[in-house]
Amino acid sequence: MPLKQYSMAVLLIILCPFLISAGLYKWTDKDGQVHFSDDPTLIPFEYRGSVEKMDSEAPKVEAPKKETPTTSVGNKDKCDKILDLVYIAEHPKRVQGPDPQLVGIYEEALKCFPESNEISFKAGFIFYINGKYGPAAKLFRKLYREGYRKQESCNYLIDILTTPKYEGSRDEVIERLKEAEEMLDAALKTEKIDPQTEKDMKARIIYIRSQLSYLLMQREKEADIHERKNIFEKRKGKHFVFHFDKLTDRARSISQIESGIEDILEEAYSKIGGKYNFYPKEPINVIFYTSQVFLKHFPYLSKNVWGVYSSKDISINSDSLVPDNFREVLFHEYTHLVVDSLTNFNNGCPGWLNEGLAEYEERGLVNQDGSFPYPERIALRNYIKWGMFNPTNSFSGQRVADPYLQSFSAAYFLINKIGLNRIRNLLEDIGRGCPFERCFSNYYKRTVEQFIKDLEDYINSP
Repeated sequence: MPLKQYSMAVLLIILCPFLISAGLYKWTDKDGQVHFSDDPTLIPFEYRGSVEKMDSEAPKVEAPKKETPTTSVGNKDKCDKILDLVYIAEHPKRVQGPDPQLVGIYEEALKCFPESNEISFKAGFIFYINGKYGPAAKLFRKLYREGYRKQESCNYLIDILTTPKYEGSRDEVIERLKEAEEMLDAALKTEKIDPQTEKDMKARIIYIRSQLSYLLMQREKEADIHERKNIFEKRKGKHFVFHFDKLTDRARSISQIESGIEDILEEAYSKIGGKYNFYPKEPINVIFYTSQVFLKHFPYLSKNVWGVYSSKDISINSDSLVPDNFREVLFHEYTHLVVDSLTNFNNGCPGWLNEGLAEYEERGLVNQDGSFPYPERIALRNYIKWGMFNPTNSFSGQRVADPYLQSFSAAYFLINKIGLNRIRNLLEDIGRGCPFERCFSNYYKRTVEQFIKDLEDYINSP
């Protein structure tokens, strides 16, 4: 549907109702030049009080009607005026984006023409672009079920159900994602679609399922914590809240390990926060689990893994703590929290950059001068020579040789090229909904593919 601003159309009706009818309009500008137009919305605002309506039978400017709606209310004149407003608003290139005033017009149009599917479809679109997701979803859901412009109604409804801007409780978001998944599954089974559309739909299903998995795991985790609240001890630090399962070794929970972890996390809070100019507003939960419960929440991890950042918390397998690597791992996990917070937890930052930045902070503690370690450079040169160098595929579901090293090399190179401050701006833009590759090009000034070529040249340089 063509888009342009609607607000001027509303003002036209308020100030000059006679301009809505068909005809030719004449006005004289400040230089004495006479102008004619059959489109009243093209008349400059300052001349609308002196417009002269001609008798010419110029055709009325409006979008083609797909149907002629009939009103079910008594005030026919009011509904006719509303319909005129709707058609003026639909004129090509008339609307460029959201316009809250138009929402009122279509709310009235729905009252006047409740049986019109075309009015409902247009109203759904206007509600959608203005952030009225609930009413828009209700309209498109009805149209989809009735088969009216089914594919378009389906696409709009799925867009609405999966947009992060459609706020609600976690359970409501889960139900919306399930509905979108079911619609896509049904379309794949019943609709005749071309190969590219099928590929796009399957990609959307994968994305939706990843979101569902995350939310369901988070819900299960919180439910488990709620059920076990009587066996958890809680201690609040300066910027962190520590939760201890009473079934863990009590001696360990009050030993130097606990204070050591807190000191390191406070150091990470200060140092990484200073680099990214970001400090969480809310206290961060650090949860100490028994090995059994830890693996229940994170079944994809090894029992030897003692820490993971997930669902905005840092979780620790307290039965397998090894003090030797506290510092590196805690800096790594805290970096994930910073990256996810800056991107508004929308999963828009690719795994290679998220893990690469975390590895950069972890490895920076080992290489205090910040230099790229030579042994790792030799390994990466071999990956390039063997055709195994593909860092941007790391943590994307594809098998990549030494993914942590490859993602680290990409993050290290990017930091040295554009700096952490611009990377912070990149992450914030992703959090506002900017697609990663477009945002990346805005800051690096080259595509991701060109970035990888530059990285290869750097690794192979003397």
